Amino acid sequence: MAQNTRRRTADIWGAAHTASTAAVQASAAPVVAVDIEFEARITDGVRTRIEAEQLTRRTREEQVTYVRDLIAEFATQQSIGVSDAAERAIAERMVASMTGFGPLQPYLDDPNVTEVMAIGTKHIVIERRGRLEVTPTRFTSEVELVRVAQRMAEISGRQVSSGSPICDGRLRDGSRVNICLAPVNLVGGSITVRKFTERLGIDALERLGAFDGRMRRFLEVAINARANILVSGGTGSGKTSLLNALSSFIAPNEHIVTIEDSAELKLVQPIWTPLETRKRTADSPDSEISITHLVRNALRMRPDRIIVGEVRGAEALDLLEAMNTGHDGSMGTLHANSPREAVSRLGTMMRRAGDLSDRVVLEMVESAVDIIIHTAKSSVDGTRRIENIVEISGINPGDGGSAPVAAFTNLFNWTTEGRRDVTGKFIGRWEASTVMPPKLRQRAAQLGLEDDLKAIFDEGAW
Repeated sequence: MAQNTRRRTADIWGAAHTASTAAVQASAAPVVAVDIEFEARITDGVRTRIEAEQLTRRTREEQVTYVRDLIAEFATQQSIGVSDAAERAIAERMVASMTGFGPLQPYLDDPNVTEVMAIGTKHIVIERRGRLEVTPTRFTSEVELVRVAQRMAEISGRQVSSGSPICDGRLRDGSRVNICLAPVNLVGGSITVRKFTERLGIDALERLGAFDGRMRRFLEVAINARANILVSGGTGSGKTSLLNALSSFIAPNEHIVTIEDSAELKLVQPIWTPLETRKRTADSPDSEISITHLVRNALRMRPDRIIVGEVRGAEALDLLEAMNTGHDGSMGTLHANSPREAVSRLGTMMRRAGDLSDRVVLEMVESAVDIIIHTAKSSVDGTRRIENIVEISGINPGDGGSAPVAAFTNLFNWTTEGRRDVTGKFIGRWEASTVMPPKLRQRAAQLGLEDDLKAIFDEGAW
């Protein structure tokens, strides 16, 4: 409809909502914020006029134009003033709500956004370039939020409702989604989408400063020497990306079985079997297949290596037993704030699976796990990097009646100079140990890789 047939309005939408804390930055996304009640009035009046087949047969831009014409027609009939910008914004969000994921869709389409979080109908928060931003958009109602949540769950092959309010799934593009609805969610409902990004290879991670060249050669030797490796770190610290990149060092003639809740790993090896858990459904309560089930089944699939995307329960015991019984070179990730905490959490998980003493647990961990790689994401500049690498090289008995603990050989530690470069990233470097890792040295010697390991140590920086 021509512009001169549209009524103009002085200012029918409010300013974009901005964060009140320094930790959250205001959104710079080119999204028009329309008064929520005004948009709901327009949406309710236009929705019944939309013919579904007109949307399915059109491109996205044609869909928006079609709905925008209906909005203009409705506004004229109701004598409502709608600006061009608000008209298009409402049309885009209506199309997204009916064919996509509502107000989340623009941010899911933005390649610079890595995470999208709807916190009830109050906020939509995004992570862009490592920093959180409160956007000027939000869900118009809990009904709309639940509708989008259920569409995401359905695409993931899952169900979510007030009777089953928590759901983890994967969208068609590989993005991970978590849904948490009422009654357990006191703000009505939340949707968190960790967007799928093309998996960064080992070269790309090195260029981005996740590690340096010497660490890369060390990790390649460790994987070729069939060291058992755990990658620890906090949420969003890059554990899965690093694990995926490290898997590229595995020989192409090995059979690798990967086990994940929501499949994210993308291996390049031809002999690769990816396994994914299945959640319990309301109509089939016995349908759940857990990571524990898959680890046990993987042992019957003649794997050379087992990779568990995230270790977080009783499967820890099965994985460590596999590492100790001929499946050297296996890997996994777990949430922890340090290598020491990773060992502690691993022990807690193992005790859930059996009546094991602290000493037995520690002996199993020391025997099975060789290397812990700890990752972290800077809360200031958003950089994801390896903070330190340790080898579990034994058990310290403890003094004065204190409990025994794992003995670590520190191999690499990140230190910062406290100042930034021109891009805003902190300047620092990795300091390396002067001690050769004893367990890895023994593994390397058995496989003819000791000279490769020595070459790293002989560079003089150790």
